[in-house]
Amino acid sequence: MVKALLIDLDGTLLDLDGDAFLESYIDAVAGYLAPVVDPERFSQAVWAGSIPMMTRPHPLRSNGRVLWEGVGEYLGLPPATLEERVKRRLADEDLAAIYPGGEAVAGARELLLLGARFEIKLALATMPIYPEAVVRERLRRAALADIPWDFIATEEMDAVKPEAAYWEAIMDALHVAPDECLVVGDDYFRDIRQVPTGTHTFYVGPLHPGLDPGPAGTLTDLVGWLRRHRD
Repeated sequence: MVKALLIDLDGTLLDLDGDAFLESYIDAVAGYLAPVVDPERFSQAVWAGSIPMMTRPHPLRSNGRVLWEGVGEYLGLPPATLEERVKRRLADEDLAAIYPGGEAVAGARELLLLGARFEIKLALATMPIYPEAVVRERLRRAALADIPWDFIATEEMDAVKPEAAYWEAIMDALHVAPDECLVVGDDYFRDIRQVPTGTHTFYVGPLHPGLDPGPAGTLTDLVGWLRRHRD
């Protein structure tokens, strides 16, 4: 029986280009630091310094910490000073201005409300590289900010997709085993391919020749499946 739903955000619940949002976010953060750091140098520090560090195992060091340590080392500046300046600005800025747009994918809200009604634990299994405020802004765009999430992946995690440690951390937080989880996502390589053995998956991305993602369809299809198996 499925006891937990681990579901991706960009492209799965929210119709938004996640890569384009990330680029816009980095540009916005560079703007927050502009009086201290040249924006182009900051972008170089993120892509050349921090992102590679985050993709390597770093247990007990949050993704946010790794990000700012990488940026600070690349620029020769104190990481804590840079991070504090950005966090102050994030609290004051209109986050809707970061790559504006996006809307809920059909079936997203119905699926999550149904899961909550069936007492299935809900985890937002997005790429954990953003502060919670930025994640919640994207949930707002998908009209899902009021969903009773049991776990939201943010920069406070110490692993990124598709590492096993990422999935294991969420499952541990929810107190569930892999065979009690259903992972839903639109990226085969990040969301489906490397989940822990025994984990159930449902792919909602584009199908390609030679790609066998296993169970696949739309969120609306998944709603129907859940109703048939739990009603």
